[in-house]
Amino acid sequence: MGVNEAQQREGKDIPWWMLTAVIAIIVGLAILIFLMRGVTIEGTVKDALKGTPVGGATITMGIYSTTSDENGSFKLKAPKLEGEIVVNAPGYEPLSTTAERSLFLSLVPLPEKVASYWFNYWREANYREMYNLLTSECRNATSGEAFEEEFSRYKLEIVDVRTEKMEAKADTATVLAEVDINTPLGKQTLRFSLQFRKEGGLWKAVWYGAGATPAQPPS
Repeated sequence: MGVNEAQQREGKDIPWWMLTAVIAIIVGLAILIFLMRGVTIEGTVKDALKGTPVGGATITMGIYSTTSDENGSFKLKAPKLEGEIVVNAPGYEPLSTTAERSLFLSLVPLPEKVASYWFNYWREANYREMYNLLTSECRNATSGEAFEEEFSRYKLEIVDVRTEKMEAKADTATVLAEVDINTPLGKQTLRFSLQFRKEGGLWKAVWYGAGATPAQPPS
């Protein structure tokens, strides 16, 4: 083989790393074009109890997923519209629904999260919203005025709330709440055991008044 022939052959040999890079680029472009020709699912995720946006929720369809922003909004790109949408967020029950181009999703807060709502409303002296978290049976047994009168007697300066679900059976649950409060003697921790019952697909608190309530105010 002459010198010229060897030089020509060496010029035709393509390094393996260059071939790998070219193949990766071609595959990447193919996937990008495929996705661009696909569908975009848009929607919002909200708290089913409060109606507030749920940020940080993971929305998944098959191998494709995205995350909702602070306003609860999301966009999910996929090759085609098929299968189920699965939504997960800390403090909420998972949700599965049929995939559609536009989705308005409501997540049910877990009992321990509803318990944190209860005590945060108490901290704000928002007794009306606390009352609204009761089951219909409890609200029928106690008027909103009586409820407010009873709880307004306890001026708790709540600093922090920690909740943990202790037991759950079907549509009932028990939640332990540790509530840090400021007192003239310094910070103290109060412990409450709250009962919850699922009603209309949402977790609601069980409270019947002084002397007969799992969430009885401290005496």
